[in-house]
Amino acid sequence: MFKLTLALTFNEGASDAQRATITQNLKDAAARKEVGKSFVSPTMPGVFFGGDVLAHFQFADGAALNAMNPVIDAALNGAPIANLDRVVYAGAASGVAKPDLKNGVYRTLLLSVDSGASEAALQAFEDDLRSMTRHVPAIRNWQLSRVMSGSGAMPWTHVWEQEYESIDGLMGPYMMHPCHWGMVDRWFDPEFPEGMINTRICHTFVAAPSSVLAS
Repeated sequence: MFKLTLALTFNEGASDAQRATITQNLKDAAARKEVGKSFVSPTMPGVFFGGDVLAHFQFADGAALNAMNPVIDAALNGAPIANLDRVVYAGAASGVAKPDLKNGVYRTLLLSVDSGASEAALQAFEDDLRSMTRHVPAIRNWQLSRVMSGSGAMPWTHVWEQEYESIDGLMGPYMMHPCHWGMVDRWFDPEFPEGMINTRICHTFVAAPSSVLAS
C-alpha cells in the first residue's frame, strides 16, 4: 500500500470561495475509485507549520498512485497556495490498538533528517519514536514511515502518524511525557551529540471520524 499526504497552506489573501473550491476539488479526487481510505479536512488550532488543510490518500498499489497524481495536481491547479508539503510513503512498522476508533484525532509529523546521518543513527532515532507507543497509551494507532518522495518547505524524510481518542491525548500524555522531552527531543537539539533533525517540522492534526491507520 502507498500513501500520499498533503499539508496545504493558503495565501493570506485567498478568499473563502477559493479555499472552498480547492478543498472540494481535493474531496472529489479522494472519492475516485483508485483511492482507498482518505480524508480532506481543515486542520485544528495549534498546528505548527501544519497548513490550513490536510489531505490524506491511500492506494492499493503504485499504479493507482501514479494514476491519481495528475488528478490531484489538477485539483490544485491555480490554487492560491503559500506552501504545499507533499509526501509519498509506504506502510511500515504499524501498531493498531483501537481499530474501531471513532471521532478521534489524526496527527502527522513530517520530519527532515540531516543528509549526513548514518543508517545506525536513523534506526536508533526510529526505535526511540516507536518506544513512545509503549509508554504513551493515549497513542491508539500509529505508523512510522520513511518518505519515498517529498516536496515542500523541507526535504522530508519521515512521517510519524498517530491517532488519539481526543485532542487531550495528543496535547497532554504525548507532548508532556518524559519519554518525549527526555529521550526523543534530544534528536532535535543541536546542542546534543545526537541532534540531527531539523527543527523546521510540520506538526499537524485534524478531527478524524474514523481510523485511517487501522487496516
